[in-house]
Amino acid sequence: MNELIETYPEIKERHKREIIALLMRFNEAMTINQAATAIGMNKDKLRKLAYDNGISFLRIYKKGKTNHRTQPCYKHERKVTLPSPPWN
Repeated sequence: MNELIETYPEIKERHKREIIALLMRFNEAMTINQAATAIGMNKDKLRKLAYDNGISFLRIYKKGKTNHRTQPCYKHERKVTLPSPPWN
C-alpha cells in the first residue's frame, strides 16, 4: 500500500518534469505567445518557466530563438543580512 502513495517531493519533481516536457513539445515550432495560447497559461509565467529551465522559443520579429542560456532568475529570493541581531 505504501508503494502506491507518492510523497510531496516526488509529486513536485514529477510535476516539474511534466511541465518541462510540455514546454519542449512547443518550443521548436512556436513563439512564447503562441505556446501560451495553446497551453492556456499566462505568457509571462510561461516566459519565466522557459527562462528558469533554459528552454528557447522562436522569436516573432528576429530570426532565431530566445536566449535563455543564463542563470535562472529569482526575483523574489533576496537575503537580508544584519550585522548583529537587534535584540543584543
